[in-house]
Amino acid sequence: MDSTYNAQITVGTSHFQSQVSKFEFKTFAKPGEPLLQMEERDKNALGVSITPPTFTGGRLKNCTVAGPKDSCVIPYEENSKTMRCEIKNLKSGTKYKLEAYCCNVMLCGKKRKIEMVTRPSPAFRGFARVEDDITNSTIPLTLPKLINTGETKSNLVVVVQHIPKDGQNQTQDLRNESLKILSNHERNRRGKNCGESTWIAAVLPGKNEMIEVGDGEVYGGFYNCPLEQGESYVIGVLGITDMQGDPKYRETVWQQLKEPVKMTTQPGPNEHLLLVIVSVAGALLLFIVLALIIVLRRD
Repeated sequence: MDSTYNAQITVGTSHFQSQVSKFEFKTFAKPGEPLLQMEERDKNALGVSITPPTFTGGRLKNCTVAGPKDSCVIPYEENSKTMRCEIKNLKSGTKYKLEAYCCNVMLCGKKRKIEMVTRPSPAFRGFARVEDDITNSTIPLTLPKLINTGETKSNLVVVVQHIPKDGQNQTQDLRNESLKILSNHERNRRGKNCGESTWIAAVLPGKNEMIEVGDGEVYGGFYNCPLEQGESYVIGVLGITDMQGDPKYRETVWQQLKEPVKMTTQPGPNEHLLLVIVSVAGALLLFIVLALIIVLRRD
């Protein structure tokens, strides 16, 4: 804190002194560092709070929060515990360095620096759609394009839910179910979790345009479970943007096919081949039997 001192100036000799004047003066020190915290994160603004330092070095006058293009100077009110301001004119999904400092009536203190991130604003362009060539085990799915802003990393998450014939145990909120699976880090490895009612079939880079749902491959650590002939499935696409891969700054956007997709009951390519082989073998066997009958009758 500031200190007050009394002083006087006198002149004279060793035998005689004359008092000239008395005066009072104060000394000041720089305030300590304030505490800066994020209160609200928007697409183009950051709401922050600043807690004044306990050591003020004198009578505190104001505190300042400065951004790259905007700043706010907040007058200090006696016994004020927190002071709030909003830094504007920022870009969505971008990391910024803010600094805060407080000043007393004479000196400004050391700056507190902190990095904060504006909220990303992902959006889909176009819609997910199923192509015509559905097989008895796969669904060709065209993906929507994920539009990003700022310095974000984006992914597309393909979510599948099996609809049982009796309609029981069907998850109503597929989006929240997919987020739950992601947050629990349930990696659907080969053959694992394919018996669950809902699973993540793939995590793909945001630029992917198409996927064959049910092809049995692994995408982003998740196994794309083969689908069953004649069964019905609900398919959703979750768009995710993370600030430099940090889930703390995650934003999502969601799409879901309007109608469940019913798998065909027609035989697949392998089943067609097997059917041809069986048919040819049966015809040959029948020809051999008839030939034997004719030969035996002649004898």
